[in-house]
Amino acid sequence: MKEGLQRAAGGLRSGAGADDAALFRLTFDEAPIGMALVSPEGRWLEVNDALCAILGYSRDELLSRGFEDVTHPDDLPASAEQARRLLAGEISHYRLAKRYVRKDGRAVHAQLDVSLVRDGAGEPLYLIGQIQDISERLRLHQALQAEKARLEVALSSINDAVLILDGDGAVEFANPVAERLLRMPSAAGIGCALGELLDLREEDGEQPIRLLSADRGPSSFLQGSARLCRPDSPPLVVEYVLAPLRQADGETAGYTLTLHDVTQARALTRAFEHQATHDALTGLLNRVGFERQVESLRFRSARHGDAWCLLYLDLDRFKVVNDTAGHAVGDDLLRALTIRMRSVLRATDTFARLGGDEFGVILMDCSIDDAEKIANKLIDAVDAFRFRRDGALFQLGLSIGVAAGSPTASVADLLRMADTACYVAKRTGRNRACVYSDSVIAGVAASAEFDALHELQRAIDEDRLCVYAQKIVDVGTGRPVGAELLLRMALPDGEAMLPERVLKVAERHDLITRLDGWMLARAVRLIRGAAGALPPEWFLTVNVSGLSMSDPRFHRVIAEQIGADRMLRDRICFEITESAAPSNWANTRQGIDLLRSHGLRVLIDDFGSGYMSFDYLRDLHVDGLKIANDFTRNLPHDPINETVVSLVARLSQCLKISAIAEGVENEAGRRLIAEKGIGMAQGFHFHRPEPIEHLLLRP
Repeated sequence: MKEGLQRAAGGLRSGAGADDAALFRLTFDEAPIGMALVSPEGRWLEVNDALCAILGYSRDELLSRGFEDVTHPDDLPASAEQARRLLAGEISHYRLAKRYVRKDGRAVHAQLDVSLVRDGAGEPLYLIGQIQDISERLRLHQALQAEKARLEVALSSINDAVLILDGDGAVEFANPVAERLLRMPSAAGIGCALGELLDLREEDGEQPIRLLSADRGPSSFLQGSARLCRPDSPPLVVEYVLAPLRQADGETAGYTLTLHDVTQARALTRAFEHQATHDALTGLLNRVGFERQVESLRFRSARHGDAWCLLYLDLDRFKVVNDTAGHAVGDDLLRALTIRMRSVLRATDTFARLGGDEFGVILMDCSIDDAEKIANKLIDAVDAFRFRRDGALFQLGLSIGVAAGSPTASVADLLRMADTACYVAKRTGRNRACVYSDSVIAGVAASAEFDALHELQRAIDEDRLCVYAQKIVDVGTGRPVGAELLLRMALPDGEAMLPERVLKVAERHDLITRLDGWMLARAVRLIRGAAGALPPEWFLTVNVSGLSMSDPRFHRVIAEQIGADRMLRDRICFEITESAAPSNWANTRQGIDLLRSHGLRVLIDDFGSGYMSFDYLRDLHVDGLKIANDFTRNLPHDPINETVVSLVARLSQCLKISAIAEGVENEAGRRLIAEKGIGMAQGFHFHRPEPIEHLLLRP
């Protein structure tokens, strides 16, 4: 070994002294990596301890072998070729990753660096090799590559667009969803600055959104929503999250950017909001949307002092159309009349259908005198309107209540004032307008209200309240499985007071709980068969007002009428309207829990009409939903309604509660309801409400 090292030291630098030779020998022996001197013929001349440890041989064992004896057979051709090129002078050195075979037979991965030492005549003396064991490095690299591959597979399989950026904001990786979303060919955006690929604007404006900018620190965390503008493609609405990638020392090495396409979800939400605030028949705002507009206007007028007025419209003689020609003709008349009334109003006015034959108008920048003039124009337009159908000619009248807007009055008070003025207009001759004021309204309104209250009290005392019922059927078979009980009140002259009017008067004068108790008692009598019975497999639903739910008097009636009767508990369900529920969630939940504490089921009626939060629904312990007829009307031809019904069906299935579709009017609607998995329904397609006596089984 000494002779070989001396030759090496001498060959490395001609005329080297003893100190240089000693330094070379020390470096060779103590090197932390394997080192070897190899003859041009491939024999080991010298090896150090590190190389012996790598290969598992002693020094003497290695010196008795050539390099090819310890090279993996598969790597020998490449190693021999590189040595040949080096000896031939084609290259001055080479680096090669290769495998050696240890004495114990195991392969070891190594990085080999080789250079050639020539003598003064240029002839090869020996090769100097440096051998590093890279097995652990290779294992870690392979593990890293496998992890990277798994990460890329995971990122490629998710539905969100994911981009990985370096510290300067250049794209290092984009999954397939990002490539599709940004309209860039595969890998074309790698290395590009994020700003070259991404054009984000404010969701409701044109202001650009810059995720990475000079004034934003390297540890920024951003999230929000924006419009993603793309050349030659419609813009998308996306939710974005930009998060920093930090090293162990806390420094930011890059960023991940996630883009979630919410375009369809936003469109559906807007459609759902529109559906919840608009009347399906006429396309006008409904009561919920109208009240929101009034509330917004109250706050605005408080700030700016704007003058505005409310009109409350009630069609005269509309019930005759429904009773004589049917609801389909009545619907067509309402649509046509809505167009006529809309043409009289100004572009700045808000027009809404509040329910049935009642409408509301908000008149912006309008004095009370001008509001009365507009009201009279509406009355003249309706009076001149004629509607023909199947040889019949219909003419309606219009009564209008006018009230001045006030920022201090509540929405309920403003609507009550306009409604009261409208009622006075009807009581004093119909087809006219009445302006609300204390002096004009006081006597007539009080008298009208007193008359209505008196009639209601007399009807209760004289048993002129009657029960109508509409069958609830099994959608698959068409077989009736239950019925909804409906309150009707007959006046002495044989006419019927509108149910809405009855309930309004009852709620204002603390009679609603008495009415709800009366209806529950009738349901019990019907099930027990006191005067003829309903089919034994039917259940009955009874509407309960929000006031009665928490009223101890009503719960005493439940205890007296129902008690522990298992049959009654199984066959009676309470309905509460969704639009009434959100007024006080805590009271609503308490009221529902109280009703269910009697062992009775509770259904949310008109689900969707009040745009109830699904979070609240999850917290309300109800047994079922009745889908509002706003969503079941015209179902086969309205994709938004169909989508909403599908969502409610899946929601009820997820919550393991029943679902009943209201307002089903034709066979096409029934088929779609059945396809959605909704088991029960009611509506004119199955049965029109009729006196409950007509449905009793006689003994």
